[in-house]
Amino acid sequence: MSNVVICCLTPKYLNCQNCEQDLLLAKSLEKPVVPILLQFVSWPPEGASDRIRRIMVQFMKPLDLSNNKLFRANLPHLLDKLMKLDS
Repeated sequence: MSNVVICCLTPKYLNCQNCEQDLLLAKSLEKPVVPILLQFVSWPPEGASDRIRRIMVQFMKPLDLSNNKLFRANLPHLLDKLMKLDS
């Protein structure tokens, strides 16, 4: 069983049924969610359903890994957050 849920966000994923189901499941299991951006998405995510937006704003601000520069800069922060949440 996982200790943390990593939510990999893209515009397409935010607009699909799976996103809402995944977030609701993580919330019901009381798992911390670490959102990361694999493609640029405004925050809170525009275009997503109101329900998804309400769920997403409860989580920490996402880490942007959407390009090489941001990936290199933010990967250490992601790993640090995961280590803290896993302990």
